[in-house]
Amino acid sequence: SNSRDAEGDPSPVVKISSIGPYDYAVLRADSKDEMLNWLTDNHYFIPTGTEDVVGPYIRPGAYFLALKLRSG
Repeated sequence: SNSRDAEGDPSPVVKISSIGPYDYAVLRADSKDEMLNWLTDNHYFIPTGTEDVVGPYIRPGAYFLALKLRSG
């Protein structure tokens, strides 16, 4: 099976890249805390209320795309 062991790969990151003036990250949404912690650690802005809004979408096999404007 192709499922990942949480201990083997704690990071939710699937891909990090940039396009135009934006950096972006594709993140696995298996765990809300892991995902939001990664976004905070990597200086992505998380609007108030995000935790409640994303809750229903947090499940194994789900993904989020995060965008941020690069400095400069």
